Amino acid sequence: MHFIVTTDAQKADPETQKFIRRQVMIGKNRGNSHRAKKRKATTTSGEVTRRVDHKRGPPGPSEARIGVEAYNSTLPRRVGSDLSFINLAIEMDSAAFGNMIRFLDVKIRAFYPLVLVTGICKKGAAYFDPLELDAAYLHVVMFAAAVFRNKVSGRQAFATNTNQDATATVHFLKGVQILRERLSLGDKSTHSSDSTIAAVSTLAMSALFMGEDETFKHHMSGLRKMVNLRGGIAAFKGNKLLSEIFRCDIGMAMQNGSQPIFFSNPRLDPVIPYPDQELLPMRKIVSVTHSRHDSQCFLFLDKMDPSLVEAWTVTQNSCSMINLSEETRTNLAPELLYDTMASVMYRLLHMNFDPGSVDEAVRLCLLGMSYHAFLQWQDLSLPCVYFPSIYKSCLLDPKLLDEAPSQLMLWLLMIGAVSAFTASDHPWLRDCLRKHINICQVKTWNEMRQVLKSFMWIGLLHDKPGKEIFEAVL
Repeated sequence: MHFIVTTDAQKADPETQKFIRRQVMIGKNRGNSHRAKKRKATTTSGEVTRRVDHKRGPPGPSEARIGVEAYNSTLPRRVGSDLSFINLAIEMDSAAFGNMIRFLDVKIRAFYPLVLVTGICKKGAAYFDPLELDAAYLHVVMFAAAVFRNKVSGRQAFATNTNQDATATVHFLKGVQILRERLSLGDKSTHSSDSTIAAVSTLAMSALFMGEDETFKHHMSGLRKMVNLRGGIAAFKGNKLLSEIFRCDIGMAMQNGSQPIFFSNPRLDPVIPYPDQELLPMRKIVSVTHSRHDSQCFLFLDKMDPSLVEAWTVTQNSCSMINLSEETRTNLAPELLYDTMASVMYRLLHMNFDPGSVDEAVRLCLLGMSYHAFLQWQDLSLPCVYFPSIYKSCLLDPKLLDEAPSQLMLWLLMIGAVSAFTASDHPWLRDCLRKHINICQVKTWNEMRQVLKSFMWIGLLHDKPGKEIFEAVL
């Protein structure tokens, strides 16, 4: 028996509706077969079998089915789905359980933009390993689900006079209370357990969604202490919690320009090494040279800061790997992508170049592209103001317009359009794009796409919005 959780506020998704209709038709068909049996005969399945054995030889398909049904009827049917056997750490009603399921389902898809090339997709009971055992994490997830729902609906704050928001506030208070009691105890193993770190990182993510900077910094400071208790970043090798911690840390730096909590001083706290050795096997398959030395538009690479060139090369290799993975329907190791994200983005955040220089424009473009590919919640805008503002100022700087070739400007503008800018930027963005499209004599989207791919471009993420922007400009 399958349990379907739903509420009056939201209809079931198409797959669930098909499942319901299928089950209804099964019930109707069974009713018809029972009525037909009563009208035709009252013989038992044993009598049918004996009659077949002595008079007509092997049974026909319909007669064999009667025997199978008689046998199966003695076996107990399966009761419940995988989720019905989960023992959660706290009790909750069906509506709350449904909200949590929807949040976790959306989170796994929206949290990981490249889910199609990594194969990260958890279903059913796989969601619930930490939730079953840790009440603090479960309460916090219930609160985060409400924050996410409000963000999607366009509401910026909780309304304490609504039942849903009041319930979410109760979950928040209970979760924080359990965490405080746990951290006040002397057992340091629980201070830095996976479930405790997951609960605090979820609180940090919620604060990020709500635009509460001070609360966010408080949670991130706690996470830094917990990571240190476990032995530092190296102790989390291969642990997905690390990518979620980095997501919050880098996300806040992109939103308001603050210094990251982790790797705040690269000299004292070395950044994760570039995954160069792991990328080498792919370089034999993927051509990433793009004949840059044969084209005038790539001469800027020879003048670029060496550390920035290194970040450019690693990012370009990563984009080529993602495109190849999507084309060949093969999966990439999530750890490889997250190591690339952390090693590239933390280094870019600590680089400093002159405003309006080509180096600064490339640094910001690589940050925007990496953030969009690895960290940005899909179809959900966060209150990010700082990064789009400094990127726009750089792209409109007369110094950059004098030094950067038009093909490079097309790439810088298009990456900004798909990763950072909003509808309010469309007027100036379209004017700039139209100018450089005309200079480069680009007539079609395919020609435009070839220009973008000669730099770096992820078709899976960028093709659809890029084509829409190009067509709007023309």
